[in-house]
Amino acid sequence: MADAAEPTVAPGSPGGTASLAAADGMAWPDDRFDLAGARAWIRPVLPGTPAVTGPTRVYQAKGWGATAAFAVAPPVGAATPGDGGQYGRDGQDGEESPSAAGPRGATAVRRRHAPASQVADRDTAADGVGSEVVVVLKVAALPRFAYAPRLYALLGRAAPGRVPALLAWDERTGGQTRMLFRPFAGETIERRRDPAALVALARTVAAIQGAVAALPAGALAATGTPSVLPTDLPAMLDAVLDEATSKHRATWAEDDGALGRRFGVPDDLIPRLAARRSQAVAWADELAAAGGPETVDHVDLHAGNAVVGPDGTTLVYDWEEATRGCGLLSLDRLLVDAWALDARALGATEGAGRATTAADDDLPEAFNHPEANGRPLGATERAVRDAYLDALPAAWGPAAARRRACDLALALAPIKAAHEGLRYAEALGWSRGIPPLAAFCLVRALRRLGGTRALTRPPIGPRTGQSEADPRVPPCAEGGTGRAKEGRDHPAASAAIAAVRGSGTARDGAPVAGVTLGRVFKPIRVGSGARRAAPLRPSGGPRVAVGDRLRTTGEGGATFEDTP
Repeated sequence: MADAAEPTVAPGSPGGTASLAAADGMAWPDDRFDLAGARAWIRPVLPGTPAVTGPTRVYQAKGWGATAAFAVAPPVGAATPGDGGQYGRDGQDGEESPSAAGPRGATAVRRRHAPASQVADRDTAADGVGSEVVVVLKVAALPRFAYAPRLYALLGRAAPGRVPALLAWDERTGGQTRMLFRPFAGETIERRRDPAALVALARTVAAIQGAVAALPAGALAATGTPSVLPTDLPAMLDAVLDEATSKHRATWAEDDGALGRRFGVPDDLIPRLAARRSQAVAWADELAAAGGPETVDHVDLHAGNAVVGPDGTTLVYDWEEATRGCGLLSLDRLLVDAWALDARALGATEGAGRATTAADDDLPEAFNHPEANGRPLGATERAVRDAYLDALPAAWGPAAARRRACDLALALAPIKAAHEGLRYAEALGWSRGIPPLAAFCLVRALRRLGGTRALTRPPIGPRTGQSEADPRVPPCAEGGTGRAKEGRDHPAASAAIAAVRGSGTARDGAPVAGVTLGRVFKPIRVGSGARRAAPLRPSGGPRVAVGDRLRTTGEGGATFEDTP
């Protein structure tokens, strides 16, 4: 968010996500963060007290923080990139900090002075100015993120090269936390839109979490990173339901319930969730016992917070909101990006034969995710989940146990996300909270707490058109035992997809494809491809037109209705 005004779109959503991608024309918020003071702080923490100019580029400017690149020109004879040197040595004062304890409890030195070897030169910097080198400054005014420098230092020791290299920091000077980083090159995975890059990101996060879990006991806790255990989640559910009752319910009902309709909030959302608290308690207890060792949970893990470097390695950033506890919870947000790639691959969000799951075209993709208990994972979602689980160390148990723990974490993750929104709003003084985020998270929580099946079990059978309630294989499939029907009633999945995209030749597959997709994506907007493939009148209704919306009428039934 650009300032501290209360939001109308949830933070951390695509399009509103903090990123180190260039933001042309963005200005340093000098009224909130003194620019001269920032330059004056950078000079003495670098070897040789170089001249500092800039910012050369502002990546992010918010009411509570800013990120920008500054040019550094070392004086003649000063240490240059590539030289040796350590923090607190070479005659520079180092302040001991027990909170930054290293391996086996050894006292580390607070990194107020950067070794020249960690100041990137033009060849490795994301930005360069002539022969100068560039450093990146992040400054924040939120006390709840004051632990971030110590966490970054720990991550840098545990997983070097996979997180930004922290050069120097200063905690809460003048009410602000400052961190100086070596810049990094690369393209964000969000921009790449490449399933392979998302899979690599999942593996990288698993490797980081495994490395942190392998640190000496207490190392992560010593950073001050807040703890969120699975057994804390039921109390978090209580807190977000209290907030929804006192604040959000009225907001969702404003303008004739516009916001509530936008996120599919049922009138009885709050009591229905409260009634499922016992399920949340049972799953939280099971996750606590099976969710693996304590490690870091990124909290905001998505494709816009990672880059693929020139050498192909993946680097993950924006750890300021991280917590410690169950690392499996990190996967939830990443699967939204994976779903978006699957949806694009099927023509479901853009291009010919477009079909969108949102009631409004301007909703971020995170809010379009067709969450429902039992919804099948797409190809990229499965690949991301499996890569993540396979890359976790042996401490997370055998494959079956990991899969079960992952299902539990995904079922409970919306509760944690809703509570993170509550805490975020409190920190910024937003009296109304974040109603859109609360609606999104609580609707997801209701759906995920609604059953006992694994989230990865498909809601339709092995073939398109088969009901999940019918365990028999469709008669048109090999070994079929179901009631004999015409082949048109059970088209292959590829035929149904082709019908919706408009690339198929058979017209009969489109109505069944519509019914099937209606079960999974309800509601769904039908595009021109489906219209060309289905000139019939489904369910005796009007002819399908571009923009028509499919509404389910119950188990196995659907009708098309005109879009106003």
